[in-house]
Amino acid sequence: MELFEGVRCCRAGHASGTPGIGVSGTLTGLPGVLKGATYFALPADAQAAGTFHIMVQEPALVFAVCAIDPYRQYNGQLDSDFDKLGWQEVTAPNFRLQPFGIIMGVWRIHLDVGTILQVPHGAGLRGSVALQAVADLSR
Repeated sequence: MELFEGVRCCRAGHASGTPGIGVSGTLTGLPGVLKGATYFALPADAQAAGTFHIMVQEPALVFAVCAIDPYRQYNGQLDSDFDKLGWQEVTAPNFRLQPFGIIMGVWRIHLDVGTILQVPHGAGLRGSVALQAVADLSR
């Protein structure tokens, strides 16, 4: 799925508007570098830790995109561990999952052809990975 302002994402809330699992929100304040990136949504029932395995046919930026809980308001329910990857953080001060008002985080890394990238994630992941071909960024 292509990322754009207002796209549905992340199964991070309840119908009541509180964080949890089940109801998708919409992304607002999408950082420019993510616009047009291909987003790989997890199945709705994915609630376990795991690892993404990524290989590309042309140089690309790989983005880790997820709901974050910097103030620890949700008791670990949003712990993806993407912040522990050591990737470059993308500045996105207004990036939110609405209507929940949940802060979204973004990290990126460059991936060359022929390299297999393993991206581990925690059980609290409300997000996924996205890819943007480096050639697409120069257009």
